[in-house]
Amino acid sequence: MDLHQITQVLIADDLDFAKLQQAVLAYRQLLTQQNQLISSTEESRADIELDTGKAIGTTWAALCIDDLVRTKRFVKGLYEAVSQLLYKKEGPIVILYAGTGPFATLALPLTTLFRENQIQIRALEINPISCQYLRRLIVSLHVEGYFESIEQVDASTYSIPKAETIDILLSETMQRGLEKEPQVAIMCNLVPQLRHEILMIPESIQLSVGTILYPDEPAQPVIYQPFFSVFQLDKECIRKQQRSDGALAFPTQQYKLSAPQLAHSKNLVLLTHISVFGREKLTPGESGITLPVKLPSLQHQGEKEVIIELVYEGGKDPGMRFREVI
Repeated sequence: MDLHQITQVLIADDLDFAKLQQAVLAYRQLLTQQNQLISSTEESRADIELDTGKAIGTTWAALCIDDLVRTKRFVKGLYEAVSQLLYKKEGPIVILYAGTGPFATLALPLTTLFRENQIQIRALEINPISCQYLRRLIVSLHVEGYFESIEQVDASTYSIPKAETIDILLSETMQRGLEKEPQVAIMCNLVPQLRHEILMIPESIQLSVGTILYPDEPAQPVIYQPFFSVFQLDKECIRKQQRSDGALAFPTQQYKLSAPQLAHSKNLVLLTHISVFGREKLTPGESGITLPVKLPSLQHQGEKEVIIELVYEGGKDPGMRFREVI
């Protein structure tokens, strides 16, 4: 399969897992062969520790392509966003892609669907090895005309030149539960610099406290049941959160777990739901970045209710913090 054929599978309305698996395998082979990516070196596997989280090594960033549904949803969501904007404006749609890894995996398929005068990509990537591979890749694929720039920078502290020209902000620099990686810090830095009408991909990331209900029969699916939402990352939340000193400080909130909810407290989890763009979504358990995060179990099943306290914290080890209120 060539890149155009791969792209057609990724943007298809239906989700055929057999076709998707074949297309993503072909996509990875195409990128690694063109790029001559050597994934076995210690240097390529090394993560970069930041004040805002962990930027994963080139090898691990390359492997993200194998998260089948995640790859499809983000590519399709970006395609839908560009298509929507092309009805509204003349000139190229400018995409600021923060955290491209070595492949710019989520944007590269669009080069088979749009012309250079329709889309332009401004790529941000902190890892120098990933930047090197990306520059080599776009030349080997003859798509360098689609890339306005490739900058080796920390997107969580980056000041955007010509910010008014950006139409779409794209970043997928996250793990489940928004832990470890700097997705929140990146979006909270970049969004306030951009026009209010900017399209943000993903549009929204919601964290909820809930439980896992395991089926009686092996053939039945696991059910992820949310109890209440505890955190949401979207444009409105980011603009409300913005502080003059630039620090991330989200409010601590308390929630009550009722007796029926406490009955499932041993399976208490943090659930991630991602609205990529439009109808493109990733539900809990559907992708590696929406797998549930186990929360400490509560030993109060006989009580009527228990109060828990949660807060999202930034810094070197970002993530949701959880404790019982005595």
